[in-house]
Amino acid sequence: MKKLCLLLAALIIFLTGCANNAAKQKVWDVPTQTVTDCFGRQVIMPENVDRVAATYSPAGHITVMLGHGKSIVATSNGLQRDKLLHVICPDVQNAVVVKVSGDFNIEELIALDIDVVFLSWDMAADEKAVKKLDEFGIPYMVVAFNSIEEQKKLVNILADVFNEEEKALKYSGFYDNIIAQTQKALAPLTQYQKARVYHSINEAVATVGKNTLPEDWMKAAGGIDVSLDGALTLEDDKYYTTLEQILKWDPDVILCNVEETAGYIKTQEAWQNLQAVKNKKVYLMPVGISRWGHTTSIETPLVILWTAKTLYPDYCRDINMNVLVKEFYSTLFDYGITDEQLKQILEGKGMRLSKDLE
Repeated sequence: MKKLCLLLAALIIFLTGCANNAAKQKVWDVPTQTVTDCFGRQVIMPENVDRVAATYSPAGHITVMLGHGKSIVATSNGLQRDKLLHVICPDVQNAVVVKVSGDFNIEELIALDIDVVFLSWDMAADEKAVKKLDEFGIPYMVVAFNSIEEQKKLVNILADVFNEEEKALKYSGFYDNIIAQTQKALAPLTQYQKARVYHSINEAVATVGKNTLPEDWMKAAGGIDVSLDGALTLEDDKYYTTLEQILKWDPDVILCNVEETAGYIKTQEAWQNLQAVKNKKVYLMPVGISRWGHTTSIETPLVILWTAKTLYPDYCRDINMNVLVKEFYSTLFDYGITDEQLKQILEGKGMRLSKDLE
């Protein structure tokens, strides 16, 4: 966490310097607007933005949610793996991949005549790439979130870019409604009745760190993240623990967001002494446009609901999961999922293309 905070502080100083350098601002021959990004930078861009580089997957998801998926002409490889997103907005598949993992192809980006680039904070920390964007006058917005409120704020920021404030209000409204329903259902639950949860993110021993979105939504779902009580190792923005520590925590429930990881935990001998494994309470999390509950997923309202119902089915029996999931996609993405799609989403299988196919 200390390493992450220092990097963020350095990034803020660097980006502030860039923002204050007026010589690097592109001169537009069309009406412009100024939008403040997640790091407080004021970014000048066309009033009508129609060529976007969504190099950070959640920015692409939000752009589609706001009804501007056709404006995405450049993406990251991660965005090209989201199968449901391609069904909802086929145009995304035609976008040029300019970011693969940590590699950023600035030359291809320059050739696309971009109105604005959406960068994750770690990509914005790539001083070489940012200087090239400045050199060629390509506006970029730093987009980031580590909590429910910051996530809603990002949706509002991108709504400012596309002039879609009403759609942002729908997202916040749905979010608030889900949290209110969950809190009402779990109101009788005492602290001693709450489930102790180990949340595996991508890898068996990769988990939730403090001051992150997964920490925030797990609280809203009534669960207790066991990983918040232990010392974690931070490597490339991922928090790692050890099997020995997990055995000490001995969680009531294990949630996994990758099918292979769930299968590994259920079958590997070293994990069999955990009560969650013995009691068959290792659950694969749903996958829709993204992996629900992931650090970058905008489907967080749905994972709050799903987790509460998974941990406390008796308390949440009156909440209709299927209806609310369908309402989420129809209201916010203007797309009606079928019963078969709903089943596949909730099973969490087969919803993302393999990395080998990128």
